Amino acid sequence: MLNKKASIGDFLKENVVYIILLVMFVIGMFAFVYQKKDNAGFWEEYYAKEIAKVIELSEPGDEIVLDVQKITEIASANDVKDLKSIFVFKKNEVCVKLNAGDYMSCYKYLNEVIVDSPQIISAKPINKLEFKIKEKER
Repeated sequence: MLNKKASIGDFLKENVVYIILLVMFVIGMFAFVYQKKDNAGFWEEYYAKEIAKVIELSEPGDEIVLDVQKITEIASANDVKDLKSIFVFKKNEVCVKLNAGDYMSCYKYLNEVIVDSPQIISAKPINKLEFKIKEKER
């Protein structure tokens, strides 16, 4: 027979682990949804891959100008204050950051070149990313 005299306090004591796990799950779900707002993760990867493709197809001496209006709008909506921090060019790698945190989506390119003077030009109505391709010193 079931003990019908069990109180709510006894119920909580018996299920405290399950309640803690439920709270952690709900907090995790809210954090996941917050990270995915504005589909920023998708656009980080998309722009990193596309810019890496452009660099792969370029040759030393090329000057590249790309329309980055959409990505600058997403970064501004996600509290990225400095537009210069959206694009980071490392050794054979391009990284894109659209959130105020530390996470960046990075993509490597195989072309042995240097990305020189990357800058975002804020011009109405379109923001542009400009950079030059230089030959890597051996």
